Amino acid sequence: MSLEVWIAGLPSHQHGAGTELDNLIDLFREHEVAVHLAPVDNRVDPAVANDLIRRGCHVHEYHPQLFADKVVLSFVERTFLAHLSDIARRGRPAKVIWFNCGLRPMPGELEAHAAGLIDVHGFVSRYQRSRLMPALEAMGCVRTFDYRPYLNLKRIEWRYRDWNGVYVLGRISRDDPRKYSRDTWRIFERVQVPPGLAKEVNILGFSLRAATKTGPPPRSLRLRLWRQGEISPGEFFRTIDTLVYKTGGTGESYGRVILEACAHGVVPVVENAYAFPELIVHGATGYLAADSQELIHYAGLLAANPGVHFEMSRNARAHVERVMDPEQCWQPWLEQLQT
Repeated sequence: MSLEVWIAGLPSHQHGAGTELDNLIDLFREHEVAVHLAPVDNRVDPAVANDLIRRGCHVHEYHPQLFADKVVLSFVERTFLAHLSDIARRGRPAKVIWFNCGLRPMPGELEAHAAGLIDVHGFVSRYQRSRLMPALEAMGCVRTFDYRPYLNLKRIEWRYRDWNGVYVLGRISRDDPRKYSRDTWRIFERVQVPPGLAKEVNILGFSLRAATKTGPPPRSLRLRLWRQGEISPGEFFRTIDTLVYKTGGTGESYGRVILEACAHGVVPVVENAYAFPELIVHGATGYLAADSQELIHYAGLLAANPGVHFEMSRNARAHVERVMDPEQCWQPWLEQLQT
């Protein structure tokens, strides 16, 4: 039986939900699913469209009847949510599968559930489910499915970086003050490395907006900074050894950059909060820290024990390969697309 899915929106390499969708499209195509995409606002980046066509997908111009009788998937597309009632009036989809990807209901989301316009709600983590379900259940019965985020590891080669006398810490996020803690520079400044080993800090996604939270970069640090989108995440991960990640306190529904780091050979040292404990085996594939002082401690511990760092890097890649088993990620989608 041939399967197809219609996606409201386009993937992206610039943010979590867009990257999540991009990798999911790979999973669909590996299983010969016909993938159709249509952004409701009809804003199409030609480079993105050409890449999708190269991968065997179909990109359409949106009109309200386009999704009639189709299985429709949307990852946090506000425009789709705003037009969903009109779409249903013009020709109801056979099924609407919706992902919020945040920690709070989006404008119009609860109303769409109450009106029966969303058939299945997907969650990217148990933590996200726990945060969103109370409000969703208050709207009535909510159908969910056993979704497992997918990372296409065929795209990522595990390649351990030779330190060559320099231990490189780093972090990656959007250039958004909500993503940065006020003590970002203090954390990196206080990580100790042994004599004879230099320390460097690389950050992708830092510019004026983030600086409103952290203050300007200190002269005490050997730094390399890239603006958001200036290089790809893959290029960035090739430059660092340890990911030190503390958010600005707004919460994280998942933490995809942690698994991407593991896949590349980078050891994560992150907060013991949000969905992060679902992604890391503490002491085996990385470290979960209770506070900033523990982040500093664990990052320095790895600098002083390169053998431990190497073993954790290998363990982290093996862990991601188990978690991202393509068949286990595919099976829940097969059930959704068949109905």
